[in-house]
Amino acid sequence: MARYDLRVGVRTPRGLCCWGGACLLVYTSALAQAGGPPQDPSRSQKNEGLAVVGCLAGTLGAFDLSDSEGYVYRLTGRTSGLEKYAGDEISVQGTKDENTQSLEVKDFKEIFRAPEPRLSPSFSNRSNWGTHTNRKFGIQFAVPRLSNSTAASGPDAQANFAVERGTVTLAQLDIPRDVYPDTNFIGGSFAIFVNPQITNRQSCEQFGAFDPRSLSSRTISGLRYAELTVSDNGMGKFYSDYYFHTFQNNLCYELSFKLGSYNTGMQNLGCTVSVVGEKDDVNVIEALAGRISFFRPATEITGGGKPNSVPK
Repeated sequence: MARYDLRVGVRTPRGLCCWGGACLLVYTSALAQAGGPPQDPSRSQKNEGLAVVGCLAGTLGAFDLSDSEGYVYRLTGRTSGLEKYAGDEISVQGTKDENTQSLEVKDFKEIFRAPEPRLSPSFSNRSNWGTHTNRKFGIQFAVPRLSNSTAASGPDAQANFAVERGTVTLAQLDIPRDVYPDTNFIGGSFAIFVNPQITNRQSCEQFGAFDPRSLSSRTISGLRYAELTVSDNGMGKFYSDYYFHTFQNNLCYELSFKLGSYNTGMQNLGCTVSVVGEKDDVNVIEALAGRISFFRPATEITGGGKPNSVPK
């Protein structure tokens, strides 16, 4: 087998010594260049001194930056202080490592912060709300007059009582996406149910299938509710279902909310739109639940769901 002298381009048989060892020296040098240990490939994949603009997500110790081309980089290095920019568009100066898809932060600055989500005037203005009273079941509630929405009873809503038989739908409201304009909110629904078959507080505070870790309680306008929260996401959308049970005047009521949003990252919108969160859901929930009051029904409901006259 023959090798080439890499310095002079002369074909030199293996083992040949000449010019007082000069050929041996050249041959050894060639081996060192051709067969020496490989260079660290990661070094050639590092780009230093770059400025990457993207949307920041995560918490301290686990920050990600999504750029406009859809690449996501895990941030390392100087990340202290980034937590207050979560959800914002920022520019990160540092070293990008393509092999580990990471970005070592040297410096950063905020580029754009979307405004906080705000409820539309049609929802927040109380003069736009209509009041409804159901004397048979002893409840009064108010809902906003929203375009393409109704507050009438209907068969579509699904309650989450431990006992399903006997459930009555008192009201349903479609919540359109423009309740939170210029955000990733996609809308939802609100419904009120009552179940005369449930005759005690303990049974009323139970739900259908549930994870015990999702149970809690909440007080709204002085009324205590047992609460169940269930979340689901897929196909770029995120939904949260909130169920509230309260036992009033020997009747068990349920308030049901379904609120959704879309994943701005999958929509390639970065940080250009305001993002709704749990606190924004709570604003909707407390606004609607806060306008509900209970009173003694005009008729007494028996365990079979049949009304009897209330003695005067």
